[in-house]
Amino acid sequence: MSSDEKSLKSAIEEVVALEEAGNLEESLCKWKEIRAVKDTPNAALRHGCLARELKKWDEAELAGLQACNSTEPHHSTHDRDAMSPLFVRRVGCVRNRRCLCAFQ
Repeated sequence: MSSDEKSLKSAIEEVVALEEAGNLEESLCKWKEIRAVKDTPNAALRHGCLARELKKWDEAELAGLQACNSTEPHHSTHDRDAMSPLFVRRVGCVRNRRCLCAFQ
């Protein structure tokens, strides 16, 4: 694993810990920083879902659409993987300022 990959992995672990601790605004800023370094569909999705939780509808919509429109290959079946069958079944478009990811 390269030093860039280790650094990115560390940043993702940090942002997940922030989310779990309830520091959602700070976590949202960190997802933006991560996406500025390496913008993956999964990072865009996590960014969008967090923006949805914070009721930042325009930001949630944009991040979700970027996740869905990615051409990067996906191999996960995790429900938060932007191209997994579970996610594709659960994702919706933001309409009338409603949520982006309708997870049950």
